[in-house]
Amino acid sequence: MKIRNADKRIILTDEQVKAMQDNRLKRSDVYNRIFGLNWTVNKAVSKPVRGRKHES
Repeated sequence: MKIRNADKRIILTDEQVKAMQDNRLKRSDVYNRIFGLNWTVNKAVSKPVRGRKHES
């Protein structure tokens, strides 16, 4: 699967964009997951952001 186009932008299908919106992900979250954490595109758009754990 092609991840980037000639302008170095991430290419997402309509289904992947919908999953990203359903999980309230920003494009930067998906970018960091794909290129920083080496996740697959489908995994990056399907996992919601975890809340931070706060110590009391």
